[in-house]
Amino acid sequence: MKKKLQLIEVALADAGYTSTTLKMEGNVCDVRTDDGEQFSILLFERSIKRMHDDYFSLTADGFKSACGCECKWIANIYGNKACSLVALDTYDIKSVDEWGDAVYTYANPLADA
Repeated sequence: MKKKLQLIEVALADAGYTSTTLKMEGNVCDVRTDDGEQFSILLFERSIKRMHDDYFSLTADGFKSACGCECKWIANIYGNKACSLVALDTYDIKSVDEWGDAVYTYANPLADA
């Protein structure tokens, strides 16, 4: 868990945030920044092999989970080696799967890393 928090803190710093408090509860990380902003991040664990993929996707259930816990961001933890962070509402493509359920696709910030 400590390693995940460190990876999230680095990703937040890369996004321009200076966090003062990170608190994990299940797969949700609550963040309080130095300037008083508060928000939550929903974490997904992905294979390190996927770390440099151009895109990643969330199913409708994953998206609903993030909305349900009022998460502003989603974070992908790649094998406890790296973390990508994207705003939930910044998906690049919204499509449907073979069952008609929504799929949200995001550009992976680590694709060129």
